[in-house]
Amino acid sequence: MQTASTAERHDGRIAVVRASAIWKDMAVGVSWHPMKRAFIELDDRELLALAVSLEEEDGRIYADFAEGMRKDFPATAAVFDQMREAEVEHRQRLLALYRQRFGEHIPLIRREDVKGFVERRPVWLMRPLKPGQKCGIRQRSWNWRRAGL
Repeated sequence: MQTASTAERHDGRIAVVRASAIWKDMAVGVSWHPMKRAFIELDDRELLALAVSLEEEDGRIYADFAEGMRKDFPATAAVFDQMREAEVEHRQRLLALYRQRFGEHIPLIRREDVKGFVERRPVWLMRPLKPGQKCGIRQRSWNWRRAGL
């Protein structure tokens, strides 16, 4: 029995999977992407799974914006709360469509798994949140909505 790698036979080829090394890298935060797929290569099931994931991410981002601004900018926080609620509704509709077409299991596909997707800077790195700050949240949220991301 091999501990560092496992050999499997597929169609006459031997593929070596270094499972323990991959898990070790993931445990210490090393990014491991054997292959990113281009958006155009995704099938309907994968596209819908990605859309569900993006709606959840957007909703959480808007919730973070709202929470970060609630104390000093309550009206702006309320706008982001409404945007979060819209994302929740979008996600629920996409989930219903996914379940209708493909069943219960939704594969985990994130923006990082798709070639060419814009990388977002985490909201928690942008503290403190202010509506008018350079590259502020209003501009970021507008850019995301305009780009359809």
